Amino acid sequence: MNKEGYEKLGTTLPDYEQVNDYFSIEELNEEKVTLKAICKKAKEHIEEYTHVIEGILQPENSITSFTEANAFSEEEKKKVLEVFRRLMHLERQLLAAEVAGEYEAAFLKNVVTSYGKIQKPLSNIFTQLAESWNHKEEEQTQEKYFG
Repeated sequence: MNKEGYEKLGTTLPDYEQVNDYFSIEELNEEKVTLKAICKKAKEHIEEYTHVIEGILQPENSITSFTEANAFSEEEKKKVLEVFRRLMHLERQLLAAEVAGEYEAAFLKNVVTSYGKIQKPLSNIFTQLAESWNHKEEEQTQEKYFG
């Protein structure tokens, strides 16, 4: 979806560049230029993030979960949990709107504003996850996991 198509949806929408930066709406097909399609795209992004973060808070029986969960102290995990809760709140709001079929510009503005407030902490979490794979502890983690 390009900016012109987005702006045809109404004048009270959040800034196109910001929405696109957060949720990659340029990937949407021109035929699907609706608030519903934009909200669905936002929900997909947020679902992906919550899935990864859930592995930090409740690790599965995998090397990925084990390594990444151990990259955070208990105090850091409390902060991760707060970001997770805020993401889950957004995800559930988007899901409720999808089920009810209620999409409005004000709702999208709220989603964008709420996401904007957690973007920096979310970025920090993913940076820390990436860094967890650069440590020598990786070999020890693998030994523990397979041992």
